[in-house]
Amino acid sequence: MTTIKKLFHDAVPDYIIAIHRHIEHKGFAVFIVGGALRDLLMNRCPTEYDLATSATPHQIMALFDTVIPTGIDFGTVTIGYQGHMVEITTFRSESGYTDYRHPDQVAFVGTIDADLSRRDFTMNAMAYNPLSGDWIDPFDGQTHIQNRQLVCVGDPKKRLAEDTLRVFRAFRFMAQLGVVLDDPLCAALSEMTDAPLPNGDRMRHELNRLLLGPFWESGVHALHQWGWGKPFGLTWATPPSQLPQTLDYRWAWFISQCDWDRILQHLPFSHQHRRRFRHIIAWNFNPTAIEFTRNDVALSANDLQAMGFYGPALGQLQKAILHAIRSNQLTNSVEAIRAFVIKSRPTSED
Repeated sequence: MTTIKKLFHDAVPDYIIAIHRHIEHKGFAVFIVGGALRDLLMNRCPTEYDLATSATPHQIMALFDTVIPTGIDFGTVTIGYQGHMVEITTFRSESGYTDYRHPDQVAFVGTIDADLSRRDFTMNAMAYNPLSGDWIDPFDGQTHIQNRQLVCVGDPKKRLAEDTLRVFRAFRFMAQLGVVLDDPLCAALSEMTDAPLPNGDRMRHELNRLLLGPFWESGVHALHQWGWGKPFGLTWATPPSQLPQTLDYRWAWFISQCDWDRILQHLPFSHQHRRRFRHIIAWNFNPTAIEFTRNDVALSANDLQAMGFYGPALGQLQKAILHAIRSNQLTNSVEAIRAFVIKSRPTSED
C-alpha cells in the first residue's frame, strides 16, 4: 500500500490535486478513477485523469468557471481548469440496457464503492484520493493488472450485454496492454456473438486504438477467434512483415481480411479513406510502390510535353510510366523513361 501511495502521489499532476482540494473544501468526496490508475500501475503515462465525486453535476457547475455539460444526463460534466479539460462524473448506479448501449435509468449514489460496481473491468474499477491517500480496490483490479489478466466486474455476460462496445474494448485492451482474457470473459464473448453491434463511430474508435496497439495482431486474432469478426466477414492470416506501423496500412490489411461491402455497412469511412485502402491493397502493402507518385517521376509533365504528348495522351502516358515504375518494370531515371516513351510511341504508316 505504501508503494502504491508513493507511486500515485508522485505522479498525480498539480492541477488534479488543486481540483480535489477545491471540491473537498466544499464538503464533497472526490476520487481519481479509471484508466489513469490502471496506466500508473502498468508503468504507463496517463493521457487523461477522470474524476468521480459525490457532488451532483449542477453542484460541480457551480464550483468552476468553465464547465461543459458533456453528458449531464448521465452525471458527467467536463471542466476547464488551468489549461486542462477534466471529466467529472457523479457517483452513480445504472440499470436496464435495452439498446445494448445506454442505461435506461441512472441514479446518483452516495459512495464510491457503489459507483465502482457498475464499471466494466476490474482494472478500471479502482479509485484513489491523492489528498488522503485512500486507495479503493473492491474487485482486486491491482492483482489482475499484476497478472496481466482482464476480468469483468461481476457477471461477464451481463456486463457485456449492458454495452456491447465493451466487447471491442476487451480486444483493444489485449492489443494495447498485452493482457489475456480470463475464462469467464472468454465464455461470455463466445456466447454473445448474436448481440447487436455497437454504434459504428464508437466501434471504429475502439478498433483504431486496437490496430495501433503493440499487440494488435493478438487483438485482431481474438476478435476472429471469438466470433466477433463474423459481421465483417473477417478471416485470419498473418499480416505481411513489411506492413508499416500506421493506421491507414493496418486498416487496409484488416479490410483485406474482410468482406469489403459487409465491413462498410458497419464502419464509417470517407470516400478518401476508401480510395486509400484500395490503393494500399492493390499494391500489396508495399510502401515503396504505394507512396510513389507522379511528382516523383524523373521526367516531369513538361518534359513529356516537349516530347510531343498533350491532353489525354499525356495522362495515359504518365499513368503507364507510374505503373511500370511501381511494379519494378521500369527504372526511375531520365534515360530509362525516355527509352520507355520512345518505345511506347505509336508508329505512323507512310
